Amino acid sequence: MKIMAHWMNSVLRMLFMSFCFWAVPSVALAAQDPLQQEVAALYDQSLDQLFKHFHANPELSFVEVKTAARMAQELSALGYEV
Repeated sequence: MKIMAHWMNSVLRMLFMSFCFWAVPSVALAAQDPLQQEVAALYDQSLDQLFKHFHANPELSFVEVKTAARMAQELSALGYEV
């Protein structure tokens, strides 16, 4: 049985390179503003801490007690009523 592919690797490679060409400059332009850089650094740092906490404390689906408590703590710290 012969499988026919409508997309050749060269076409996929060209599409991927086209995507990279358009995506990378927009990211670079967005990161040029000092305020945006500072916000991005704080955002990434806080998300990294949450990511590490959630993966250090895994829970079963629909039994996320520690996860819910941590999210409530984070949202309360941001001023949301939980």
